[in-house]
Amino acid sequence: MTDSQAAWAENLSERPNTFDRTWRAVTETANRMFDRGDFASAAELYSSAYHEARMRFAEAWNGADYLASYAAPMMVVSAGNAARNLLRLGKTEAAADQFISAINIFVEALSSRRAEPALKDACVQHMPRLVSSAVSSSIDTEHERLVAAAERGKISVLDYLKAQAH
Repeated sequence: MTDSQAAWAENLSERPNTFDRTWRAVTETANRMFDRGDFASAAELYSSAYHEARMRFAEAWNGADYLASYAAPMMVVSAGNAARNLLRLGKTEAAADQFISAINIFVEALSSRRAEPALKDACVQHMPRLVSSAVSSSIDTEHERLVAAAERGKISVLDYLKAQAH
């Protein structure tokens, strides 16, 4: 388990929330498969965990404020896990797509009039980690696409913060 995964697990254990029970269980199982080197099985589970994270993100986007502070980091963890696993499978383009998808979702939330402020604030807080994971992921063949997505992410955060300052 990486330091970020350990910190996330510790943070989760402090909360009795049940909304992320499925996501947590799927992620933990996928992590065990990954640790055993069963990357094909882990890929299916990481994909399911990403889907769960996106569902919680959509709920937060549609007004479930209590989910906002959890949905964004769930997306970051899920995208990172899935991409790291895809890299182990030699699927560099798919790994890059995983990061780009998550960045684009954050960008859309930040520019949406419909997304709740709490979700936007969570996106601002977690975008740096997402961008850093994407750019440092050693996906050389997809570096330009990742950098372009990272730039879009940074610009959307700055635009949001500027709008909040006025």
